Amino acid sequence: MKGTLLSFDYVRSPEGDLKFIEMNTDTTIAADQIEPSINWDGLFTVMQDISATKLDVIYKPEIHQPIVNHLSASAMSPSGSFITDFTHHKEDYRSIFPTAVEDAADKFILRLAYDDNAILDNTYCATGHAPLQLLNEYNSSSLAVPFFYSGSEGEVDLLTTSSNSLNIPDLAVKTKRDTWDALKFVKVRDWSTVKGELKEDYFLTNYLIHPSSEDTENAVSSYRSYGIAYGGGLNYMPLGGFQQYSQFSIPEVLDLADDGMNKVLDNKHYYEYSTSTIKSKQNYNGVFTTERLLAADNGALQASEINTGQAMKGFHIPGSPDTEDKATYIAWRHVGKSLPANSGVTSSVAVAASKVYPNIHNDLFSIHPSGSTEPVYIGVDAAIITYNSGSDTWAYRAPHQINQDLDYIFNTDSELVPISSSQHIILHQPTGSFFTVDIETNDNLVVDTADSNNEIVISFHNPPAKIEPPK
Repeated sequence: MKGTLLSFDYVRSPEGDLKFIEMNTDTTIAADQIEPSINWDGLFTVMQDISATKLDVIYKPEIHQPIVNHLSASAMSPSGSFITDFTHHKEDYRSIFPTAVEDAADKFILRLAYDDNAILDNTYCATGHAPLQLLNEYNSSSLAVPFFYSGSEGEVDLLTTSSNSLNIPDLAVKTKRDTWDALKFVKVRDWSTVKGELKEDYFLTNYLIHPSSEDTENAVSSYRSYGIAYGGGLNYMPLGGFQQYSQFSIPEVLDLADDGMNKVLDNKHYYEYSTSTIKSKQNYNGVFTTERLLAADNGALQASEINTGQAMKGFHIPGSPDTEDKATYIAWRHVGKSLPANSGVTSSVAVAASKVYPNIHNDLFSIHPSGSTEPVYIGVDAAIITYNSGSDTWAYRAPHQINQDLDYIFNTDSELVPISSSQHIILHQPTGSFFTVDIETNDNLVVDTADSNNEIVISFHNPPAKIEPPK
């Protein structure tokens, strides 16, 4: 039997009702939400009902590994003790056609990865207006946010024309096909013109917000539920869910020109009005343009100064994966407070000039090591080596996964260095660029930390072979 992991997003209306927004495959769960929110007993019950003792999971390690880890641990609990085989099928992050796993009577195949061959994925998840239209066709539009869509299938207009508070958007608009930067927010000044201005590229939904978000929480929230659609009839198995909040508080004012024109808000407001988690952008693998990477002789080099053959400072960790496959090195773990014996600074050679990517979004991260005079600014996709005291493991971690209270970097003597602060920074405008360089034989670059002795090590993995975003 085959099943697909799905998530469903809802928002609470001003009247207090939950309204459906969208559904997704290739969905993620924040690591700190999995244990309290997700229960796999329903899956195990279905497997026992059909006498399935083998569980195959198709997933993308970069985004699904915490889910798979939790499922694997649950399969070893008493409720999953009947499972004799747990098979991992790892897919590339950019893949839209995952491996076809042969079904069998004693097997349950759970797919977490997006599949463009599946109608559920490429129609109802990749095109956000499709499930809204489906609800409308079956006279159930009251279960969803009001929306407007115009396309070859016709036009549906269920929008209400009431405006929110001056500091709250009136519309959420999304591209008709899921893409990067698919979601925008609009402050409406003229309801008679806004549909015509946006209908070619977007479908529109009312931006609903409950009074408690403005009055007491000062942050927007949404509700996400998870489940598995399985079998030929797409039976549904609920797994759990949780309430999630925006990363930043609601701004007191929106600095918009009072010219009567409809305004698409700048990207800098995205994490104020969206509850989305930080997503991999696949071109933020490096340091911000203000930073320097260390040469083998400790010289701090700008991007323009790094050419083929440049000797660069690296950091060698015995046993860590010698690969540019991101799925492999992200999965690596070393248990214990100390780095493996013989870990240390080494020299590697740049096999090409540095790669520079413009900052087309607005966000970056800062990590401020204790003892350093300045923070280091890095991209969303950089893979930083840290020790996490909570899990007692060393690993390559994305910046948004770093907990300043639990994670440590290290110095050239392999001693732990606390992180004074780790922050997600939103720029007013897309500014600057990110850069990195491919080095061999060691894969771990070292960033200049503005420490006079260069003793503190912020080391990140060089770029994977391909870092283009998925199509």
